Amino acid sequence: LWRTVTGSKQHPARCSEAKERNRVRCCAEMAMPPPSPPLVVPGAPYGLSLTEASCTALSVRWTGPPVWPPSGSTNFTLAWSSEGTAAATPSGQARYLSTGKDHAELHDLVPGTTYTLWVAARNALGLGQWSDPLRLATRPPTRSPEPPDAPVAVVIPNSCTSLRVRLPALRTGSCAGDTALALQVMSSMDSVWTTPQQTTAAETVLEGLDAAAIYRLRLLAYNLAGASLPSSPTGPLLVGTTPQRLQAAPIVEATSSTTVRVSWA
Repeated sequence: LWRTVTGSKQHPARCSEAKERNRVRCCAEMAMPPPSPPLVVPGAPYGLSLTEASCTALSVRWTGPPVWPPSGSTNFTLAWSSEGTAAATPSGQARYLSTGKDHAELHDLVPGTTYTLWVAARNALGLGQWSDPLRLATRPPTRSPEPPDAPVAVVIPNSCTSLRVRLPALRTGSCAGDTALALQVMSSMDSVWTTPQQTTAAETVLEGLDAAAIYRLRLLAYNLAGASLPSSPTGPLLVGTTPQRLQAAPIVEATSSTTVRVSWA
């Protein structure tokens, strides 16, 4: 009834029970999943490329970062900028778009403009590495802009030589959108429109004007296809509102039975 095992005596029934317990424990350990590796910040996506381009939109796609080591990334951040150089990472002028897909479309871009794009994956630990930059250009505009709205002149108090002019907002989002405006000025002294100077500012100040002259203003809109027709001109404008004392009383002369001529120094 007894036998010797490795120098000790064990009952056969107890030996069978021990083997069964070992078998059950081994099988349970084999069924347990291995421990998960620690989460890491995502690596850089790759393969950022263009799928479609228009005057005002760009469509791109990319491949997510490698799956090992695991990062648990669930979405991506796409950045783009129209600055001149292709920097390794986005700068403060860049714009951003979040998406859970491996592709995206950018809209309301400027026709005929070159953009730099980057993409990065994000997980619970934060934003991962940026991809290599990609330089893309929207298609050029198909036609010149429509005439813009007229400018709005604002008199500067206590100034007889300056005039503040507010310009309408640039009309973007179409293949014939504006990229710049140009203000033209005509004085009653010469009746010739000045050479337009392009600007993207919301307002400008005209200086060195003649207090005795009457002015009119108009705008032109520009894009890469050319200039628009002029806007409607403003009404006659007088510079300054500060009253000045005459050096002598005005001279009034009758010119007919119903009109008089008034002159002063």
